[in-house]
Amino acid sequence: MAAHQENAAKPPLKAQTGWSFETDHPVRAFLTFDGASTPRILGGEYARPAKFSSQRGQALVEVAIQIPLMLALLFGAVEIGRVFYTYHALNKALRGGAGLAARAVNVNYCDTSDLTLTDVRNFVVFGNLQGEGNPIVPGLTADMVQILPERSISDSTGISECVCTEDTDSCDVTATGRAPDFVVLNFGPDGFPLRIPFPFSTISSVNLRVSVRMPVTGS
Repeated sequence: MAAHQENAAKPPLKAQTGWSFETDHPVRAFLTFDGASTPRILGGEYARPAKFSSQRGQALVEVAIQIPLMLALLFGAVEIGRVFYTYHALNKALRGGAGLAARAVNVNYCDTSDLTLTDVRNFVVFGNLQGEGNPIVPGLTADMVQILPERSISDSTGISECVCTEDTDSCDVTATGRAPDFVVLNFGPDGFPLRIPFPFSTISSVNLRVSVRMPVTGS
């Protein structure tokens, strides 16, 4: 009886805390707040955490720092992929040109204007003998392609440059020479300069030193 009187003397829950229970179902109830006063939770005022604003500002700063880093990593990955793709394309082009030169006959490697050598350069750069269309790699020209004949050294596994002289081991087929044993195609000692516009970096280009050697089978 005393407990009942004590409970009856207490003010309702809504009067104490601002919260009230509402129900329209025997086992379902809703906790609502009238909004007229600040709800009390466990005897204390409900308030927004003091550090909420500072944590939100810190998160924005972290995002602002991370976005440039993520963009730099993404750009770097794309450029690395482009370098590997370009290297593969140049290697494939040189291999096709070397095969064309190695199977050709009556090629005068001592004459840079030889028609076969011109066809080889066009094939490397444009993928056809006529030199028409766009180059397989932007910036690639026929002048960059170097064709070097080589000779095997007798009684050795070494290889030397095949010189253009009147010697019997020369590569001047118009005189007393003969066809070389190997033919090498490359883009010179510095290689092919691939431009890489990487921001905030001093790297402007990368030299791709691609070279292909193939044994000569033509006479």
